[in-house]
Amino acid sequence: DPDELGLIRKLSVYPDILQTSASTFEPHRVTYYLQQLAALLHTFYNKHRILPPAGGQEHDEAGSAEELTPKRTAARLALMRGVQQVIRNGLTVLGISAPEQM
Repeated sequence: DPDELGLIRKLSVYPDILQTSASTFEPHRVTYYLQQLAALLHTFYNKHRILPPAGGQEHDEAGSAEELTPKRTAARLALMRGVQQVIRNGLTVLGISAPEQM
C-alpha cells in the first residue's frame, strides 16, 4: 500500500534527521520531522483500518471494503508501534514529555 510505504520511508530517515540535527545544532529539524510524521500518520489512520471491525463486519461505517487479513493487521500494528517509538524518542530528545494515553 502506498500509504504504508510512505510511513515506512518517513520512519527510515529518522536516524539521518537526528544526526544532522545534532551535528548542526538545529533541533528544529527534529520538530519539523515529527510534525510531518504525525501528519502522515493522521492521513493513514483516517484512510485505513488498523484493526478488524467489531462483530466481524466486512464493511465499516464509511463503506470501506478493504480486506483486513490477520497478517495485514499484524503488519499495521507493527507500523503503528514503530511510529509511536519514533515520536516518543523524538519528543524525549527535544525534552518534551508526552502522555502515555489520552
